[in-house]
Amino acid sequence: MVFKKGKQGQGYYKDTYVAPKGLKRKADVAPEAEAPPAKQIATLKGGLKYEVVKKAPANAQIARRGRFVHVRYEGRLAMTGRRFDKGTIKFKLGAGEVIQGWDVGVDGMAVGEKRKLLIPSALAYGRSGAPPDIPPNATLAFDVELLRI
Repeated sequence: MVFKKGKQGQGYYKDTYVAPKGLKRKADVAPEAEAPPAKQIATLKGGLKYEVVKKAPANAQIARRGRFVHVRYEGRLAMTGRRFDKGTIKFKLGAGEVIQGWDVGVDGMAVGEKRKLLIPSALAYGRSGAPPDIPPNATLAFDVELLRI
């Protein structure tokens, strides 16, 4: 670094360091560890897409059809992001007690796991919607956490 005087009498420092051939300073090297992990989005039956936001412990129970599951959720319209519902619910997986997208998207989750579900209208409320909150043919986005089985 060298101190120089500018045109208007203000001083500034100029970096004059020249690295030896093949050697770079830490500031010149991009940090590899700081790169965010790539999102892994999977597609299931009917076009439902999901992303695992938080993985569960290795020994956690897995949700399977026919078992009762208890989940925490927040539902939003995918197009606008407007929240239409939030809470917890207990239901029998695969029994048709909830929209089909939930039966498909929660199947295979582990206790403690969090997923983002993108449910196409065919697996949600379809042409009729669920007035007044959910319009016809709406794609829904849910944040779901499996609390217990």
